[in-house]
Amino acid sequence: MYGIDISEEMLKKAKEKVLDTVTLSLGDAEHLPFENGKFDCLLCTDSFHHYPTPKRAIAEFCRVLDTNGYLILADFWKPFPIRQAMNIFIPFSNEGDVRIYSKSEIINFLEASGFQDIQYRNINKSGYLVIAKK
Repeated sequence: MYGIDISEEMLKKAKEKVLDTVTLSLGDAEHLPFENGKFDCLLCTDSFHHYPTPKRAIAEFCRVLDTNGYLILADFWKPFPIRQAMNIFIPFSNEGDVRIYSKSEIINFLEASGFQDIQYRNINKSGYLVIAKK
C-alpha cells in the first residue's frame, strides 16, 4: 500500500497511524510519482476540494490505475445554494481549499478522463462517495 500527501505535517501524522508496510511519500495528486497502471484501486479521501486543477488530478488517477482499476473518491460536499456561497468565500480562507464541486462537475471530470460505471452517493449532509471504473 502507498499513501501520498502534499503536506509534510499530514505525512507525519499518517506515519504515526499506519502500518510499517505502508509506503508514504510527499507528493502532488496532480503529478503522481508512480508509473502507468501501477494500482488496481486508488482511494482519494477528503482532499479533492484542495486540488487547483481537478481535471489534472482525475487524469493522473486514471493514468496510474491498471485496466479495469477502480477509483474511490470521497470528499466534502454541500448542497446548492450553500455550496455556491462557500465557494465565494473559499479564496479568502487559509485552509488551502479551492472549490467544493457539484455532483455534475465530479461526474463530468470522471467521464472526460474515460471513467465508466460511475456511482455517486451522498453520504450525509456534508460528504459524498464516488466509485468509478477505469
